[in-house]
Amino acid sequence: MATPPPSFEIHPLLHASGARSYVVVEPSSRDALVVDPILEDAAEVLRVVGSRRATLRFVVDTHLHGDHLSAAALLREKTGAEVVMGAAADCRVVTRRVGDGDVLALGETGLRVRAAPGLSPEAIVLQGPDVLFTGDTLLVGTIGVRDVPGDDGAALYDTIQRIFDPLPDETVIHPGHDDMGRSRTTIKAEKRGNRWMREKDRDNFLARWASDPRPVSKLAKDLAAANREGATASSPELAPVASVGTPAKGAGPVVAPQGMGAGKTGGLVPSGLAEVFVVVGAVSVAGCALGFLVHPLLHLIPGVVGVLAIVLGMVSASRRPKKTHDGFFYTGPQARALRR
Repeated sequence: MATPPPSFEIHPLLHASGARSYVVVEPSSRDALVVDPILEDAAEVLRVVGSRRATLRFVVDTHLHGDHLSAAALLREKTGAEVVMGAAADCRVVTRRVGDGDVLALGETGLRVRAAPGLSPEAIVLQGPDVLFTGDTLLVGTIGVRDVPGDDGAALYDTIQRIFDPLPDETVIHPGHDDMGRSRTTIKAEKRGNRWMREKDRDNFLARWASDPRPVSKLAKDLAAANREGATASSPELAPVASVGTPAKGAGPVVAPQGMGAGKTGGLVPSGLAEVFVVVGAVSVAGCALGFLVHPLLHLIPGVVGVLAIVLGMVSASRRPKKTHDGFFYTGPQARALRR
């Protein structure tokens, strides 16, 4: 018996931060949607859609992101695609709010929306034949970080039991983050290896939820606020201090929250040379000390130079600002080399 053709073409977009997006194309109609696009990768989304001769119909954010800037507003501006989020989404960019059971039509088929509150009230996942796009609600071996308002452990427990547990074992999960290079998983694997799915006792689940040690970035509030308003527009939380990426041709400015991507400046010598000054100075002083055994007056010169080098290097190092964040974070397992 011939194997039926796949229902969708799935093109993952991998970001070094571990965040993941997906361009989904229906083969017959060439209708497409993108799941959780990252602002930095907006041009790549358009490139993939164009290379597949597809038309972008929907831009879907599975939740209000607090770990990266969304490309939803920019892609809406460039393509006219609808921006889709859950019914409870507090976001000005949204043009279509969806609830449990709604379908995003791609040609004669589509992806079914499942309401998945827990990490946030508006969270959704997208379900197709033997495939699931879970955003941060269910990751490889874990769940996402609670970095936006409205998280509810009891709601997430119900979501897992209602949506994920009844699915066939062979259902392929495409998550919103990778885990140590693993780009996808299955319901069967998560039932075995994900402690959040394995836990069937509600009280134990909530106790684990309350004691989850993963921290939330200080940037989460600003990122969520930027995504709420549309990340291509200035707002009190945004300043055009650093481009997060290269936008599509003709796109407006891409801006990031204050402090993101700031250069390593502020020292008295170029970044990376402060330590060299200290080491060279120390060697020079040591040589000078030994030189006194030969001719003290002659070796006063390198001694003075060495002391000045040490002082200059130490002052420069102390004045160098702390490394700022690049605009993305994920406090899950440490990422290895990404693979498709």
